[in-house]
Amino acid sequence: MKILPDWHEPYYNCAAAYGLMDKKDDMLGMLKKAVELRSELKTTARKDDRFEKYYEDPDFVEIVGTED
Repeated sequence: MKILPDWHEPYYNCAAAYGLMDKKDDMLGMLKKAVELRSELKTTARKDDRFEKYYEDPDFVEIVGTED
């Protein structure tokens, strides 16, 4: 992320890893940054099994929105 700070993938993958480790605040921070860099990730995150336990979480929904 230091080398390519505007590349969305490292942020998204870190968000997924933090989510799986039950580190919600870290997950939300990384996911927010990933979505800021590439808004299409909202849809991806809503369907990504790695975020399944957060699908109904209001903080998660605030970042990714609801189904289009």
